[in-house]
Amino acid sequence: MRIRVPPGPAPNAWLCTSTAHEVREELVPDATTAGGMWESTWRLPAPVHDAHLVVLAMGPGIATPHWPTAKPYQPTSTDFTPYVLGMSGTVCVDPDGSGRFESARACTRREGRRLRRPTAADEAEGM
Repeated sequence: MRIRVPPGPAPNAWLCTSTAHEVREELVPDATTAGGMWESTWRLPAPVHDAHLVVLAMGPGIATPHWPTAKPYQPTSTDFTPYVLGMSGTVCVDPDGSGRFESARACTRREGRRLRRPTAADEAEGM
């Protein structure tokens, strides 16, 4: 993963699944030059079911007049703390190697069918 960090206060970086469950957080050090590069390798435990992963970078807003952070169009308060937000594209992880995305519910159903003993009703349905 690579994030270009402008000089000044550093953003935080989060890695999240599609359910917005935080997997990892890492502080990004201050960049010393314009367009400074921060790079890190994250080794994550394999999820137990298919998941979507996204990297978010959030930090303080730009207060200088050359590129100020815009205020919200429909503010809920007169107080405003500017911030910047960046997001990567989604990465789909397929730990079971099925070649298709399955929800956690579908994976649980499949494993439940595989593990349980067939009943007379299952045999009648051809399971």
